[in-house]
Amino acid sequence: MERMREDVMLLDVAHAANPYLVVTVSICCATVVPFEGTDVTEFIASADAALYAAKNAGRNRVNVAR
Repeated sequence: MERMREDVMLLDVAHAANPYLVVTVSICCATVVPFEGTDVTEFIASADAALYAAKNAGRNRVNVAR
């Protein structure tokens, strides 16, 4: 994931509104071992929270859902 984040930044696509002045990405990874009764909405909420945590920490980051 870190390599993908770096590769996007290295594309050097101009983005004047970004503090890095190029397009960047924040990436989140989430996994689940499903079992009967698994609530997919909790899984999605966990992944979403991890992505927003990466963005709120300064963007251009990789974060893993816990």
